[in-house]
Amino acid sequence: MITKDFQYISVMKAEDGVKEMKRFEPNNLQAYYFAGGTEIITFSRKGHLSVDSVIDIKNIEGISSIARQGDEVIIGAGASLTKVAESNIFPLLTKTVQEIADHTNQNKITIGGNVCGQIHYREAVLPLLLADSSCVLVGEGGYRRESIHNLFNGKLNLLELDLLLHFELNHHYAQAPFYHSKITKMEKVDYPIITVAALKINEKIRIAFSGLCYFPFRSEKIEQILNTESQSISDKIRSVLKNIPFDILDDQLASSEYRKFVLSNELQNTILHLKGEM
Repeated sequence: MITKDFQYISVMKAEDGVKEMKRFEPNNLQAYYFAGGTEIITFSRKGHLSVDSVIDIKNIEGISSIARQGDEVIIGAGASLTKVAESNIFPLLTKTVQEIADHTNQNKITIGGNVCGQIHYREAVLPLLLADSSCVLVGEGGYRRESIHNLFNGKLNLLELDLLLHFELNHHYAQAPFYHSKITKMEKVDYPIITVAALKINEKIRIAFSGLCYFPFRSEKIEQILNTESQSISDKIRSVLKNIPFDILDDQLASSEYRKFVLSNELQNTILHLKGEM
């Protein structure tokens, strides 16, 4: 139960959402953009989040749309995980979002909400990083388009008033050969011990991880190792394990040593699958 009263505002235009958000800034009130609302509701009920206002952005034109325009794929930040999966416009993304939460919650969780969320796994971002996606936003300075690599560093670092509208990526990247695996402790629907997502672009492997460290990431160093032709698979795996750029998680789901063991297996599976040997 949410015990605190809060203001509900619905907007039809992105610019109006920013204007409404700006009204609360000088008063140090906690306002949030609201689409699926799963995290806002859950954390508020648990007393982990104080909400003074929610600004409902679901009715903004195009924010839930998924489309291909020429060589560009556009995925609205307000599209539910179910809608993203059913569109299958980006098969690796389809596979990834199908394994986030159960089907009931997939109908509510938006892709923008998962990428921007407080739960640190943020698995939906992995394919978007691999595809060199761009983010289209509107903020105090108007509309802008930025590479996801400029904004995402463990989480999407947006300006105070920024509203994420959609993701854009190259259609050819979206259709590239891929590998995805999510390893959980017990249930299929659970937080990951490790999620691995990979694309093969121009005969090179791109790879990203969630659950391995405290936040999701893509590593150019790891990709360089995996794409070194002169090394055996076992040598590549040993080298990757020495070059994990952040501390490996050690928590209630799994120890860091077990995560290394799982990672070793998944790196081998990734290489073999994308070489067509599995």
